Amino acid sequence: MAIAAARLGLNCISIGHVGNEIYGKFLSDVLHDEGIGLVGILTNENSNNIIDSSSSGSASYDTLLCWVLVDPLQRHGFCR
Repeated sequence: MAIAAARLGLNCISIGHVGNEIYGKFLSDVLHDEGIGLVGILTNENSNNIIDSSSSGSASYDTLLCWVLVDPLQRHGFCR
């Protein structure tokens, strides 16, 4: 959705968690190439810290993945 909106000329920012593994780096690169900002939210016991993709903070979790399976009848199944 964000990529389609950005391609229509809207200013977009994605908020969520993106890890520092291959999937997170790929997602970050794609969003950057499409002109979409990325804001990550880190939480811990003491406070909530909001970081942007240009900061040096690193997440201690992996990027959330959702695999989309499509059968021959074009029905979709989503696996997390």
